[in-house]
Amino acid sequence: MVVQGQITKREPIDVCGTMVDTYRVESTEQIVNVEQGYSSKTHDGDPNVYNVATQYGGLLVQQHTATTTTFASSGTTLIIVNTSTVTSTKPVSQK
Repeated sequence: MVVQGQITKREPIDVCGTMVDTYRVESTEQIVNVEQGYSSKTHDGDPNVYNVATQYGGLLVQQHTATTTTFASSGTTLIIVNTSTVTSTKPVSQK
């Protein structure tokens, strides 16, 4: 596994109408698992982005991932490009 990244700036993120101050972390990631027969890599020019709200204990309030994973045994390629944002900074009880 190889991960390279940096905090690029402070960035406000809208969490359902509440602006939350975050640190924007951009990273490129590559994983190769010879035993399981797969490799995964961040897309060139589209780093993974993690918006971290330190005032909430390091909560990831927004995340963008862009990866390609190849499974050698089946020759299958899985491409994921996704951006997600939490809907609240408050814990929700599970019933």
